Amino acid sequence: MKTKHFMPMAPLVLMIVTLTTTTLAQSYKEVINANAPAVYPGSPFTADAQGNLYTAVGNGGESECFFYGCGAIYEWKPGSHRQPTMLYSFSGSTDGAGPGGKLVFDTEGNLYGTAGYAGDLTACSGQGCGVVYKLSPTTSGFWTQTVLYTFEGGTDGITPISVVLDTHGNIFGLTRDGGGNSCSGGQECGTIFELTPTSSGPWTETILHDFTGGSDGGIPLGSLAFDAHGNLFGTTSAGGVVSDQCTVGCGTVFELSPSGGGWTFNSIYAFDFPRGANPVGSLVIDASGNLYGATYDGAKEYSYCPAGCGVIFELSPSASGWKQSLLHAFSGPDGSLVQGGLTIDSSGNLFGATTTGGNPVCTSGFQVGCGVIFELSPASGGHWIYDHLYVFQGYDGFYPIGEPLVDASGNIFGITTEGGNGFGNMYELSPTH
Repeated sequence: MKTKHFMPMAPLVLMIVTLTTTTLAQSYKEVINANAPAVYPGSPFTADAQGNLYTAVGNGGESECFFYGCGAIYEWKPGSHRQPTMLYSFSGSTDGAGPGGKLVFDTEGNLYGTAGYAGDLTACSGQGCGVVYKLSPTTSGFWTQTVLYTFEGGTDGITPISVVLDTHGNIFGLTRDGGGNSCSGGQECGTIFELTPTSSGPWTETILHDFTGGSDGGIPLGSLAFDAHGNLFGTTSAGGVVSDQCTVGCGTVFELSPSGGGWTFNSIYAFDFPRGANPVGSLVIDASGNLYGATYDGAKEYSYCPAGCGVIFELSPSASGWKQSLLHAFSGPDGSLVQGGLTIDSSGNLFGATTTGGNPVCTSGFQVGCGVIFELSPASGGHWIYDHLYVFQGYDGFYPIGEPLVDASGNIFGITTEGGNGFGNMYELSPTH
């Protein structure tokens, strides 16, 4: 099996910032040093019913894995000016290591997630192929972990990256690697899986689709999304249309539909570079069943975006299939290189973050700009209005990743991988009135 590598750890500093108007004038609340342990920020926030935020960090915690922390789960209470609380620290053994992907709650307040490594340390060159786990709160304030499934590195998949729950408590997820087909550089193409509980304790895995890297796509990097009819949608970062700009394919959007007690897989869109390439985040779905997402690359090529700066797209169902619309193509100053999905509010406005673009004070190789937080709002005639909500300046954090979380008051929460003391921030943006 292939050797897996952990990402480098970085200390996390908590910074609360006030969002200004779209003139981009900036004002700040105080900078709060959270004194958090060494972590690698990366998982988008999940909120509970009280507005507390939860995130998985790939390194940090109390145990060491290959000179780095094995990862941990944190809770942050916005507005309390307190540092994040560690709920669980991975040991790098049977409980997993390197947690990532957005956490999800069930109706009883349990959290579900994935760890990309460890588990069975006899598999995947001794580093383990990852686990799916549940975290349950206790009356003492501590959380207990239960491993629901341990990947073995065969056709069951390698490196789980995300899970979602259906209304019956079944778990659906993606693996970035594994399966039975080769995609790129020896990496396998990944899988879609379902986990169902059994009376004896361990959960049973069913592979719903084994990606081939062809027209069906390969190497998913986001998470699945349910529509109102129980269909599942997702994206792959490879496969589909092969071109000079996309040597392993520009990526696809797919649908899984329940059918006769099983599932039917259908690739519904293949990116072609001019209209986007390499989606890396999750899709969001509006009340009419339209899909919205972002691509990391594609559209027009620039010196600072040699593979394109990426796009925001819409896919709409029709009698003749799915129609793609480009809502916005990034050009650099307005943002570039989205590494995450979008968030949609009750009015149908879309929110997201670009890793680079905006203020060019943050420059490293082809990466120019500190990143921006943006909004796309529907307008008359099917048009959309793009607006900067916040442009990072470097000292306030830079390189935001993952989809931002928007609460009912319009506050925006997210994570940057750099900035603060040099190792990343958790940020809050509050609208001014």
